This record gives sequence, structure tokens and C-alpha cells, in this order.
Amino acid sequence: MATVELRNLATGTWRAVVFDGYNPDGSQKRIRRTIKVNPNSTEDSQRKQAEKLAARLQTEYDDKRVNDAKKVTFKAVYDDYIQDMIIRRGLASQTIDSYKKLFDSRLIPEFGKMAIRDIGAVDINRFLRKLATGRKPRKTAKGKKDEKQKAEEETKARKKLSGTYCLKYYQQLNEMFGYAQRSGAIVVNPCDLVEAPKRDTKEAQYYDLSECVQIVNLIANHPEPVWKAFFSLSFYCGARPGELLGLNWSDFDGENIFIKAGSYQEKGKKCKRTDKPKTKRSVRKIQLTPEAISALSGWKKAQAAYRLKFGKNWPEPDAVFTNDEGDRFSSQAPSKAWKRFTTENGLRHLPLYDIRHTNISLLISSRELSVEEVAARAGHEQTSTTLNIYSHAFANANQRATQALTNVLNQAANGQ
Repeated sequence: MATVELRNLATGTWRAVVFDGYNPDGSQKRIRRTIKVNPNSTEDSQRKQAEKLAARLQTEYDDKRVNDAKKVTFKAVYDDYIQDMIIRRGLASQTIDSYKKLFDSRLIPEFGKMAIRDIGAVDINRFLRKLATGRKPRKTAKGKKDEKQKAEEETKARKKLSGTYCLKYYQQLNEMFGYAQRSGAIVVNPCDLVEAPKRDTKEAQYYDLSECVQIVNLIANHPEPVWKAFFSLSFYCGARPGELLGLNWSDFDGENIFIKAGSYQEKGKKCKRTDKPKTKRSVRKIQLTPEAISALSGWKKAQAAYRLKFGKNWPEPDAVFTNDEGDRFSSQAPSKAWKRFTTENGLRHLPLYDIRHTNISLLISSRELSVEEVAARAGHEQTSTTLNIYSHAFANANQRATQALTNVLNQAANGQ
């Protein structure tokens, strides 16, 4: 927003100077206006008159600037916003792609052609309600599709989104409107007037201690070296599946693994190692247990033996977890292998990612690490993430701490 400075030039004449940032050469953007007031009034009275007129001038200037921006569309600002994220924030390509999917699927079709300044809280609330209640199916020409296909598309089109997913759309809108505000395209962020959707994600699941004992014994005897190594690292390190798929042998020093990257797979393409992990805090060293070292070393020997038979044309010579063709496993392969493992061994099946939840829950339950230490090992950007996701484990730890304190006080009271 522009600012106005008043200067008294002479009796009845004032100069208003509008300041609005800086030009590319570093000079200030200024607009000067002369204001005439009643010369017979006192100086205080003249100043009050000049201030009123200056305030009107400021409002008119701001309106002019916003009106000039009216023709700037949501899509045009979005394109600049994406470039800003790539250049200024240096986000990883997979993160940028996830943002683009949100915009391309619903946000651009909804707001793309609208002038950025014309989008208000009412429009955003209407959009969020549409997400929460389901979309109408697209109209198709008669006879183009059979009844079964139409029914499937209608079911998909009417699918409601969870509160957590609606919140993702709100957060992206809020961030982009914030960028538009900083860029001068709008004065007010309309998301400030919109209540954010509530998260409704189910609490993280995890295996209990007796199940963990059974699982580690079964993993130790897994007949396939590659999955024995993968599940051992998952269970003992608590690394994300995508981080393990992105591992190179150069990230393993015989005792530790170094998480330096992640993995990403576009539809119809092979899984690739990324140049960055999920967040800055995801870069970390994880010391391995003897069981994990043994499993990983065993897979390294097995892979080397297979590569010797395969020949020289091995696509990813440094990749740890590869399939029979030498490519990194697809992002779905570990989950399928874990499902097969739990089914064949009669285990309660939880998604593969919940092994990570189990690992972190065990660390918290041990009461030997601080929240900061657990967050660092897990690669969480903030300790609040650890506290929010693993509230159940902290609650259990708090209950045990309370009971321990009660026991100590009872012992003291009984003279023990």
C-alpha cells in the first residue's frame, strides 16, 4: 500500500507526495500533488484539511493500482508463482509437481480465467464446499460410453474429498494469494477471511511390542535378500520408503546410512533418485543396528553376484534397491512386497509407512530420547510435527511418568 507525506509549502498550499516502493534502478516511486486549503485557517486546521485530502489521494492511488491489476488473471499469477518457488525457494522437482497437480486438477479450472483481484472469500468458500460435498459428473455425448463406464465416471466425479485434502487446496490458495499480495497484484489476501478446513486424517497406526518381536524374527529369516534388507532398514531406521528407494551404495559406510536424497516416479516412467530429500531436516545420518547392517551387507553381495551374471549394462550401478533389470524398484513395489509378507505370515497388515510410525513410537516410548532427538532421527522439519503425529506415544509416556512420580511419593510417605 502507498504512503503519503505532507509538506507545508506556503499559507494555504500543501504538497502531498505518494511513495510506492522502488523502481528497478533503486529510485523511489513518487507521485506529487499540490493541495489547496483555506489560507485563513490556523496551521493546525490547514493540516487537518490537508490530511483528509491526502488520505483520499492515497485511497484513489491504491484503487488505481488495483484496477490496473484487474486484468491480471489467476492463471498468470500462478505461472509467476511457480517460477518463484523454483528459483527463490529452490523446491525439489517432485514438490513442484505435487503443487502443479493440485492446481491443474481443480484450481486452474475453477479460478484460472478470473481476474486475481475479483476472487473473494465467497468464491473460495464455494470452491471448498464443492470439494467437501463432491463434484458433478461431466456431461458426455450420448452413445459415446457404455453404462458401466458412465457409472464409474459418475462415482469418481461425485467423490468427496477429506478435510485434510481440502486443507491442502486451501493452503495452496493461501500461499499463492500471499505471493500475489507481495507482488502488488492484490491488496488483501481473500484467504484471510476464510476458515481453513479441519484435518480429519486418521491417527498414525503402529504395531505393538509383541507384534514387533514377531516381525523382526520373521524379517531376519526372509528368503529374499533384497526385501530382508529393505524391511530391516524400514524397521530399525524408521526411514521413509521413498528415502530408501533413493539410497545409493555410496550413502552406506558400513555402519551408517546417509539420507541425502529421496525418490520420485512420474506416471508411466521409472523411479528416479531426486537431487534433494523431502525437507532440509531430512538430510541426516542414521546409525544402523547390527541386524540392519547384516541384512544390507547380505543384499549387497547378492546384488553383486546377480550383476555379474547380468553383464555390463546395469542401468543404476550405485542404486541400492534395484529390480532384476537393474532399475530402482517402482514406488509401489515395496508396499506390494510388504503386503505379501504380512499375508503369508499371518500378520496384522498395516501399510508399509506405518513401520516408520512404529519405529518412532518405540523411540518415544523408550523415554531415553528428547522430542528434538526423535525429530532429528525421523527427519521432521519441526518438532511440532513429531508431537502432532505421535501424540499417542507421548500420552503413554506421560502416563508412565505420572505413575512413576506417584510411586516415588508413595514410597517416601511409607518411609521406604
